[in-house]
Amino acid sequence: MLSLEKELEIVEAWKRDPIVRHYSFSDKKLWKKQEEVLWAVRNHKRIAVKSCNSAGKTFVAADVVLDWLLTNPESIVVTTAPTFHQVETILWREIRSACFSSKIPIRAKPNLTELKFTDDWYAIGISTDNPVNFQGKHSPNLLVLVDEA
Repeated sequence: MLSLEKELEIVEAWKRDPIVRHYSFSDKKLWKKQEEVLWAVRNHKRIAVKSCNSAGKTFVAADVVLDWLLTNPESIVVTTAPTFHQVETILWREIRSACFSSKIPIRAKPNLTELKFTDDWYAIGISTDNPVNFQGKHSPNLLVLVDEA
């Protein structure tokens, strides 16, 4: 068991470097463009990732969700895709896989489209053709991730 001081030191290292955070949780190798995506989310308010099929965009999107949650306590991540089927069976399958295969246990267990630490600290997957359904999510650390845009 780690001391609180050591845990805080580790979390600070994760906050400084998303690549360090990734390899703390996973042995899956990131390629250069995936690393750039992790840094871009940290350094820019809005980003878009243009790529070909099977390049690992959804894998890194799942990693972005975990990175945001684990380095921003009391944060909210809203994920979406064109259809709920895509949200649940593509993006959230990748998020669940990352959680369940993590080298460090993640204290919250994901369900099909939600990973919840507390009522004010969670990620959720939704898809809708009604913009009103996106309303009501408020946090100083809000991330909206659109997969398959």
